[in-house]
Amino acid sequence: MKNKKMLMLFVSLCLVMSLTAVTAAAVKEIIFHAGGDGFNYNPTKVQIKTPANPYPTKVLADLAAEWEDMNPGYKIVFPSIPQSNERDWMVAQFAGGTAPHIVYQNMGVYKDADYGKGWVVNMSPYFEMPNPYVEGNTRWADTFYEDWMQSLKSADGNFYWVGVDMIPIGYMYNGDIFDELGLEPPKNFTEFLEVIEKIEAAGYVALGTMKAAGEGGATSGATWFMHPMESVLWADKLPEIDVLRPDNVVDTEELVRAIRLGIFSATDERNLEFLRWNKRIADHYPKGWAAGGIDPYSLFVQGKIAMLEGVGGHIVRAMEDDKRTFELRTFGYPDLTEEDSKFGGGRMSGKGTAGHTTCWQITETAVKDGTVDKCVDFLMYITAPQNVKRYVNEYGFNLPAIRGVEAAPHLQGFKETMDESDPDFYWHTLNSQHITSELWNNWSRIIVEYILEDITLEEAANRMQEWYVKAADEVYLQNKDVWDLSKW
Repeated sequence: MKNKKMLMLFVSLCLVMSLTAVTAAAVKEIIFHAGGDGFNYNPTKVQIKTPANPYPTKVLADLAAEWEDMNPGYKIVFPSIPQSNERDWMVAQFAGGTAPHIVYQNMGVYKDADYGKGWVVNMSPYFEMPNPYVEGNTRWADTFYEDWMQSLKSADGNFYWVGVDMIPIGYMYNGDIFDELGLEPPKNFTEFLEVIEKIEAAGYVALGTMKAAGEGGATSGATWFMHPMESVLWADKLPEIDVLRPDNVVDTEELVRAIRLGIFSATDERNLEFLRWNKRIADHYPKGWAAGGIDPYSLFVQGKIAMLEGVGGHIVRAMEDDKRTFELRTFGYPDLTEEDSKFGGGRMSGKGTAGHTTCWQITETAVKDGTVDKCVDFLMYITAPQNVKRYVNEYGFNLPAIRGVEAAPHLQGFKETMDESDPDFYWHTLNSQHITSELWNNWSRIIVEYILEDITLEEAANRMQEWYVKAADEVYLQNKDVWDLSKW
C-alpha cells in the first residue's frame, strides 16, 4: 500500500512538472529595452533611493504585469543593456538578428539609419488602427500631438518610431525675485529684454544658460532658443526652401539645395537678425559664461541668477537641491513678434519643448518571432493616457507626448506653451547648423566670438557662409547620384 501511494505521488509530481514545462514552453517573451533620453525608464533592480540609485522606478514593470494578465502566454522581459557604446551594441544585435523586440534609440540621431536595412518595423499602418485601451479612439495616431508626430516621419514617408515623451526646455526662474519686482513671464522678446533690465536694475544677474559645454569649456552656441527663432525669422523664405517634400520640415537635401541656389545664406538679413538676437540675450549672461569659468546652476540655486535656461533634468535637480530657498517656477520661450523684428510674427508650436526624446521601435526580431502584433498592443497599452502619465510624470524629467495628459506640476509652464494651437512652425522646421558636425562646431565657435565682440557681425556672417557652402558642397557630392536633381 505504501509503495502504491509513493508511485501515485511520483506520477503526480511528473504530471505537474510536465504541465509546468509545457506552460513555460508556451510563454513567448517580448524583450523590451525601454531606455530613455533624460530619464531611463528601464525598471531598476533596487527600489530604494540612494546616491547611487537616485531615481528607482518600476512603473513599466507594473504596467507589463498588468498587460501580461490580459495577455496570457506572453511575458515582457527587460534586458541588461551596456551603458556605454549603446549604439555599437545595438547595431551588432541588429546585424546578428538578436535585437530586443522593442528598443529605445536616439531618434534625433538615428531617425533614418535602420529602416532601409529592414531592421525595424513600419508603424504607419498601426497608427491608423484604434487603440483599444483609449475609450472612443478610432485612430492611435490621434492620441499623439500631430505637429510633433510629423517630426518622427522618415525620409520614405513612413513612421518607424513611437514617441512617448518630449524634452521640456525653456527657463526656470526665481519666483521670489519676480514677485518682489512685480514681474510676469514675458510673452515676446521685447518684453523679455524689459524683464531682464528690471532684474538687473534691482542688482541681480538676470539670466544664464545650462546649454551643454563643449571643448575647452566653450559652449556650443549661446542658447537653445536659437532653434525655434530661426524658423520664424526665415518664415517668408521657407516656401522656397521646403519644396522637395513640403512637410514643414527643411531636410538636409532641401537645405543643401537652398544654399547652392543662393536661397539661404548666412549673409542674408534674416540671419543677421538671428545673430543680433542671440547677442542681445547672451550679453546679459554672467561674465565668464563662454569660457566655462562659472557654474550658472550653482548661482541660480543660491538666488544670484533670476532666470536659468535648462531642460527637465536641470529643473528636477533644482527642485531637490537643499541650497534652494526660493519658489521655483518655469516658462517656455517667448514669441518673436512683429514688435521684436520685421521678420517676426510666426506662430511656434512647442516653444516649451525641443520635441520627442524617448522613442521606441519594434525590430525585425519581433517579425521573426511572430510577435509584432503583440508588441504593438503592448505599446498601445503603455501609451494610453492613463498609463503614460504613470511613468513620464513619476519624476517629471520629461513632458508626456500624449494629448490630454497633464504634465508634472513643475513643468506646467512648459506644457502651456507646447499646446499652442494652429502653429506655423515647430522646433526643427529649420535647423540650418546641422548639415555636418564640422559646420555645427564652427558655427558654434563663430557665434560665441561674435557675442564676445572678438569679431564683427559682418565677419561672423561671412565666416559662417564659408562653412555653410563647404558643408553643402560636401553633402552634395556624397548624395548627387542618389538625389533626384531634376526636382531642384
